[in-house]
Amino acid sequence: MLENENRTAVHLWEIENYQSQFYTIQSLDISSIRAFFNVGRLCFFVCLNIV
Repeated sequence: MLENENRTAVHLWEIENYQSQFYTIQSLDISSIRAFFNVGRLCFFVCLNIV
């Protein structure tokens, strides 16, 4: 259980890191970024359920 929480914290840190990178790239469309995060979040929870 603690391992899952730790993994989630690392994942959240990665998301914040990605977001800060995206803010510097003005040419990216907001909707495509949002879609990317939705897909990433879905894959992340699916992987947690498998493990």
